Amino acid sequence: MCGFTSLIMTWYNAGMIQQSDSEILSRLLELEGTRLSPEKAQMVLSVALSPEDVERLEELGERSNEGTLTEAEREQYASYVRVLDLLAILQARARITLKKLGKTA
Repeated sequence: MCGFTSLIMTWYNAGMIQQSDSEILSRLLELEGTRLSPEKAQMVLSVALSPEDVERLEELGERSNEGTLTEAEREQYASYVRVLDLLAILQARARITLKKLGKTA
C-alpha cells in the first residue's frame, strides 16, 4: 500500500460505508487529535490528478453542463467530485499542519 493510501486508510472506518458523503467529510474535519507529520503533509499536498484524469473530468463536466451524461458517466463524474472533495480537505489539513509547524506548503 502506498503512503497516501495508508494515510487514507488510517482515517477510514468500515462503518462509514452506509453514511452520506457529507457526514463522512464532516468527521474528517473533526480529526483534531490526529497528528500529520510534516513529511506526510507534504506528500498529501503533492497528490494531484493525472493529465488523463484532468482531461476526463473536464469532458465529463462539459457533458454534465450540457445534460448529455449517461448514467455510468454521471456516476464516474460523481466519483471524481467526491475524491477531489476529500483531497481538498486533506490538503487543507496538511497546510494547517505545516503552518502550525512554521513550515511552508
